[in-house]
Amino acid sequence: METISKQTRHTNQILIAKLLTFQTDKSFIQIQLQKILEKKVRLSSNPVYLFHEVLCYSAEHKLMLLGYSSIQKLIGPIIVEEEQRLGELLKKHLPHNDWKLIETTISKNENEYILTALKRDPKSFKQKQIKEEIKKLNDHEALYKMAINVLPKLNIANQNISYYASLAEHYPISNLKKLSPTKQAIYVLCYAYHRHQKINDNLIVSFIHYLEKFKSEAKGNARDKILDDKLEINDDTKNAALVFRFFDDENISDKEPFGSIRRRARKYVKKGKFNVVADYLLGLLFDLQGIKWDKIAQLKKKIITNLRPIFKVLKLSGDSNQQHLLLAIAFLKNYFQSSSNDRKALIKNAPIKCIPSNWKSHLMKNGTVDMAKYEFMIYQLIAEQIETGRVYLENSISFKSLSSHLD
Repeated sequence: METISKQTRHTNQILIAKLLTFQTDKSFIQIQLQKILEKKVRLSSNPVYLFHEVLCYSAEHKLMLLGYSSIQKLIGPIIVEEEQRLGELLKKHLPHNDWKLIETTISKNENEYILTALKRDPKSFKQKQIKEEIKKLNDHEALYKMAINVLPKLNIANQNISYYASLAEHYPISNLKKLSPTKQAIYVLCYAYHRHQKINDNLIVSFIHYLEKFKSEAKGNARDKILDDKLEINDDTKNAALVFRFFDDENISDKEPFGSIRRRARKYVKKGKFNVVADYLLGLLFDLQGIKWDKIAQLKKKIITNLRPIFKVLKLSGDSNQQHLLLAIAFLKNYFQSSSNDRKALIKNAPIKCIPSNWKSHLMKNGTVDMAKYEFMIYQLIAEQIETGRVYLENSISFKSLSSHLD
């Protein structure tokens, strides 16, 4: 079987390309692709992404596709140039002390290497896992602050930050040590920036998990209490119904003292229970909302243990319509940082404009908030507004403001 020669195949390809009005001049094509790659590499230096952009651009603009090795020769130098650009900007904007911190971070062995600890996502919502996530935030706070200070000056896109972060994540510490100081700095800063935001995402997910868990537990406990109370009051209601018959009993004289009748009634219903039965018949009992808030207050220890530590480290922001809630958030953080004596005075000035009107009667008594209920209410409002996007974390990947996503 004869094979078509390379020259014949190439000639046929050129003829077909011209019939379909594709550009076949290799030099022209390389210049066009060079220009588009110089722009795209600012978005991401990922070779797979750049290769895909070459394919799309070539098809869209009717450029005959170059050979794989030719495309590689275009992409490789472009990536190197971008890293050199970032390196020069780092030398200009990164202070000497920050270079020393990165150098110290890289010089540690694998077990002490902070990025190794950062790589591990929590395996569950257990308290120990949450504490470890919070510790990670605190341990690499200096690296993160360095990253948020210098990365904007590099004119580097979020997609590129994620790419360099992924390289740092998969590089063993021994390999990172072999890179140039500027490459090391780029990878470490991008990773610190990206991972800090990922940890915040993990904490928000844990926060919402526990919030929903405690809401469900309080609601279940409230329904159980109402059921128990109804079973108890049903007996009293049946017995109270027997007392109603006194009014039609012809054997009871109109002249008989009321005290005598009351003593006879108490054989059926104990003292104090008549008012309970009366409230039940008037529909004044079994306020599910009120009982639910009481049950939330009884979960105070769980809330303090599982929700409060996360809340204290979250740096929440919000749009202009969330000022009352943001004021309450600031108050609550200040309250937690205050001494026991100062807290008593602070409670009197707790912001209450954020409390929904139908909750106020359950959260306040004599003009003062119940702090156990108030704390949980703030957490519930935070979760609700995070879901709508009106409350957000700028140091987050998934829960930042909509405007940040659009940037």
